[in-house]
Amino acid sequence: MEVTIVSGIDPYVPKSGGTRSYVMGLIHFLCERGVKTTLLGVSYNKKEAPAEYPFNFVPVVKEKKISSYKFLFNLLLKARKLNIPEASIIHTHRPDDMLPFILFYKNNPKVCTLHGIPYSSIYFKKGHIIGKIYKCIENFVLKRT
Repeated sequence: MEVTIVSGIDPYVPKSGGTRSYVMGLIHFLCERGVKTTLLGVSYNKKEAPAEYPFNFVPVVKEKKISSYKFLFNLLLKARKLNIPEASIIHTHRPDDMLPFILFYKNNPKVCTLHGIPYSSIYFKKGHIIGKIYKCIENFVLKRT
């Protein structure tokens, strides 16, 4: 079994946060059980990977300040070149992050873990128009995941 986890986190920069803690815990859990695990994430710095992290890390964006829009945009640009094996389960932690993989990796099994209610958060933070666009993407993705 192989799992490709997609999350806009930097695994080597300790920060508090529920999603980050969940993702890192999941990665450690999978690695301890011998599951080949790859994280598609963000790299804030150029430090070496700590030896205790026995997973593959592919930084999709290499910047300190990153928005969810920029992460998604980079996923869309780079998804085809990632060469994710067809048997790898693709696991995202936001519905919109799954969009490139539905478009370019149709045969891979897909899982999306929702941490809260993303649509409500987007709607209240970004307004009606962005909220509606997000809801369309969310519906499209979740029906195919």
